[in-house]
Amino acid sequence: MVFLVRKMRADAQLRRFKVIVITDRKDLQGQLSATATLTGEVVDVAESTAGVKELARRKGPGLIFATIQKYRDSDIAGDAPLTADDLPKVEQPKAGYKADEKFEVLNEDDSILVLVDEAHRTQAGDLHANLLAGLPNCARIGFTGTPIIMGEKKRTHEIFGEFIDRYTIKEAEADGATVPVLYEGRTANGAIKDGASLDELFEDLFRQHTPEELEAIKQKYATKGHIFDAPALIADKARDIIRHYVTNILPNGYKAQVVAYSRLAAIRYFEALQQARDELLAEAQALSTEDKGLDDEALCQRPAKVQALVQAWRYRDTLARIEFAPIISGSNNDDPAWKRWTDGTAHEQLLKRFKKPLLLGDSKGAKPEKTDPLAFLVVKSMLLTGFDAPIEGVMYLDRPIREAELLQAIARVNRTGFGKRCGIVVDYYGVAQHLKEALAAYADEDVAGALASLKDEVPVLRDRHLRVVDLFRRHGIESLDDAEACVEALGSEKLRAEFAVKLKAFLASLDTVLPRLKACRILATPSVWLTSMRVPEIVTRTRRYWARILAPRYAS
Repeated sequence: MVFLVRKMRADAQLRRFKVIVITDRKDLQGQLSATATLTGEVVDVAESTAGVKELARRKGPGLIFATIQKYRDSDIAGDAPLTADDLPKVEQPKAGYKADEKFEVLNEDDSILVLVDEAHRTQAGDLHANLLAGLPNCARIGFTGTPIIMGEKKRTHEIFGEFIDRYTIKEAEADGATVPVLYEGRTANGAIKDGASLDELFEDLFRQHTPEELEAIKQKYATKGHIFDAPALIADKARDIIRHYVTNILPNGYKAQVVAYSRLAAIRYFEALQQARDELLAEAQALSTEDKGLDDEALCQRPAKVQALVQAWRYRDTLARIEFAPIISGSNNDDPAWKRWTDGTAHEQLLKRFKKPLLLGDSKGAKPEKTDPLAFLVVKSMLLTGFDAPIEGVMYLDRPIREAELLQAIARVNRTGFGKRCGIVVDYYGVAQHLKEALAAYADEDVAGALASLKDEVPVLRDRHLRVVDLFRRHGIESLDDAEACVEALGSEKLRAEFAVKLKAFLASLDTVLPRLKACRILATPSVWLTSMRVPEIVTRTRRYWARILAPRYAS
């Protein structure tokens, strides 16, 4: 949108246009209007129905932001804050145009361009009809970052016309605009599988109890929702989350988001994660001196529990400092203690803090004032759309989620930055187990690449390793232990260029998969370890070779 406006302002015939950007969420309006200042012009934000009417009536160019809900009769609906109820539910039929409801004409100029964000939703009813009535001669372009549900494509095309351009998930990843999102299914003790009956859930969660105790528990937790709010289950998953985070995410300095089943579950996760962190630090402190001193190669061969404890010991200073915060919406009947987690002003400060990097250990050269220990945000529905934090490397998903909400949610971890090669979604609810069903409303080509299993990366790692080794085998070098022969072979500029490309791909896969046990087993083979250990030496010596022998030849 920013580039389009700038391009229009550079064209003599188009600079006269008034541009009106329509969103359907207050948070999106705030985010996009801030970005729109990059156009170089003043951005006017309509705060009310009267405000949007006044701005739309103005003659001449301008850049205006408004929510679609402002295009209603204020005498009837007022300017109530937007809520989830303002947005149409996927499973409900869309409202048709209400031709009998008239909205006053605000501006009949044909030099008005309306840019509609999230054009796949909230545009098929009376609100959009009112917009058209108010600006009868405007041109419109719809934008959406979410694939359009198959059943709604025809309707969306009736409103906006055919696609001007499409940019797929796969294309964005290939361009480096986003990183791939990999999912990993977890089964903590007591983790729930989607679709199980209540009896099966109880048997799984409380299998250590007697039949009499089980019956009493059933009376207490009468619904499935109450099960997911159960403190014991949340505490169990929180321990698993902390171990996973310390082992796989913290070493790279990334932060995390937890998506809880309910607002109550979010508060309980907040408390349970702190407790789980403290327990892990205590267990790490109790490790033997031998275990504390394990190197990476030896650690890779140890069980996952030991890996978590050793990593917790290595990063104990950072782990002891990290903070957790729930961000949830408020309600009139909330516990007063929740106030600090439902306050909008407090939310803004927490988000600013979350976007700053972590201070890892005693990182030399890092400026503490530019880092922040807030490492976990716990939400129910908030921050699953319109929230960009490149530092977020993992999302722990513990509630049912599908279609547009699923695609929006996983996109929180696909933002580039901080050297991130991929985002991780760790699934405790079973969403990934039923991914096809969760995305069944979309055409396959529209959601290709949305989520890939982390397990699928292991064969890729193996293949990329073989490609690197094969470069040397083709030149008669069977063992990378012969560093002299490798350096001599890389004297060829063509081979060196091919080596650099294939090595980069191998190391990218290595970084994605480690320290998971399957990758460790691949790396346990001597040839792979030689690849990863000899590479720095080979690269260094090749550079020296280039400087000593090849450079003078080129100079002459």
